[in-house]
Amino acid sequence: GTDTGVEFRRARLAIAGLVYNNIDFKFEYDVAGGTSGFKDVYMGMSKLPLIQYVRIGHFKEPFSLEELTSDDFTTFQERATMNAFAPDRNTGIAIMPAFFDQRMTVQAGAFRETDNSGNGFGPDQQYNITARVTGLPWYEVDQQLLHLGLSYTHKFRSNQDITFSQRPESHLFPASLVNTQEINTDGVDAINPEVAFALGPMSVQGEYTHTFVDQVHQPDPQFSAFYVEGSYFLTGESRAGFYRTQFGYFDRVIPLHNFSVDGQHWGAWQLAARFSRIDLDSKEVKGGTLDDVTAGANWYLNPNTRIIVNYVWAHLEGVGDSNVLEGRFQLTF
Repeated sequence: GTDTGVEFRRARLAIAGLVYNNIDFKFEYDVAGGTSGFKDVYMGMSKLPLIQYVRIGHFKEPFSLEELTSDDFTTFQERATMNAFAPDRNTGIAIMPAFFDQRMTVQAGAFRETDNSGNGFGPDQQYNITARVTGLPWYEVDQQLLHLGLSYTHKFRSNQDITFSQRPESHLFPASLVNTQEINTDGVDAINPEVAFALGPMSVQGEYTHTFVDQVHQPDPQFSAFYVEGSYFLTGESRAGFYRTQFGYFDRVIPLHNFSVDGQHWGAWQLAARFSRIDLDSKEVKGGTLDDVTAGANWYLNPNTRIIVNYVWAHLEGVGDSNVLEGRFQLTF
């Protein structure tokens, strides 16, 4: 069958700033879908001895290049299927020093799993420790870079249930196609190597996540996922120019020339393609294996406005295929 639909994917209100030159803050709420929830709500202190920068509040755990790159600045409308393993935002504290003229970053923190209001309390001990190290062995601003990174997270659990699931790379898709169902666990470990390469307007990027689950009274399953993507700016921009060295991820795309209604300039145009796979079959767990191919085009009218079109082909092994055509109008500040 064929279904159609629309949604306000994100509708966020935020305020951010810097106080006395070393205290930064951000308060961000999402009201999409008719309900409100915390996103980034934190304060940080910079210019500290040794650790340089510390952040406390509700923010993303330092895991995965694509996860840490803002939703506003990812190449595709949705993140790859391996995002099912990323810990996302929780309430905690982290240190984030950078070394060698910000050619190397180290991020490490401890977090409590929380709800959409940033709260977490109860007899269940849902705590995580997460760390990420990145390096830039090759970097020329606005021209080229080679980014390497490695993330690790451990979820402390004691006889608690955990679930991994994923839908195709479309938020409007009505259901998850792969799902482990509830797994009773005494802890989870995940490791995530990452690489990104940019040479002028061409860029490639990839990540792999391997997850180890300590299952109670059952064989321990292991799950995995990865993606590989490539992109090209037809108008000459380079992703190397949008890389934020302090934190080791990509930031806002700034066109060489903003779109003008007189036809003199047409903003930035980017073509991209991605293949991703998530495998949730292991031991006694039969969660399924999903392959996704996503092709996309981005038109950046200016640094704040983007129009996106994505086509997604999703193949659920042993079941069949799904096809999704989706578009987005995006305005960010």
